[in-house]
Amino acid sequence: MVPTREGSVEGRVLSLHRYPLKSADGEQLDQVAIAAGGVEEDRRWALTAADGSPVSAKDAPALRLARAASRDGRLVVEVGDSSPVDGAQALEALSVLAGTPVVLDDAPGAHQQAAAVHVVSAGAVSAPDAPTGCDPVPRANIVLDLPRPGAERGWLGRRVTVGEVELRVTRTPSRCLGVYAEVVSPGVVRAGDQVVLLDGESPAAT
Repeated sequence: MVPTREGSVEGRVLSLHRYPLKSADGEQLDQVAIAAGGVEEDRRWALTAADGSPVSAKDAPALRLARAASRDGRLVVEVGDSSPVDGAQALEALSVLAGTPVVLDDAPGAHQQAAAVHVVSAGAVSAPDAPTGCDPVPRANIVLDLPRPGAERGWLGRRVTVGEVELRVTRTPSRCLGVYAEVVSPGVVRAGDQVVLLDGESPAAT
């Protein structure tokens, strides 16, 4: 059910993104389902070496060249102009990028970092209070079209509806654009949905 609480329309959803494989690029979608823990299938998979140690883009930056998607519960990977592959072929391609043999750690919800949902406005890097040294293209789940880029950083402690979903903004990252939010009411968000900043303060902000 779409929330009907009163508030002010701040803008709309410009684009939606999901990152099924930690450290890899992700996929842009027309709509996403958001559960209590965040965007479904987001950061579902991570890579580990044969000894079980994590393998990430921090140590193997070439992993960011891979584009990951989730298709019917399967991880599908593309690198460059190559055709999408899954299974053993996907692991082979990822092992080449990582420079070491890797295996998939499939643990839905276990690889989320910081918060359930990452929200950012388009052009937020130009906002006066944007943190310095941050990635101008953050790996956010929801990109908003707001009249004033970066305005979302003023929503700390507030609740906002995005499509069918209600979020509570929990913190502003110090080294990344946008805000982190927890899920109050799950649902579906679609590109073009309105973004409504709800009236009043949330219990967390009082």
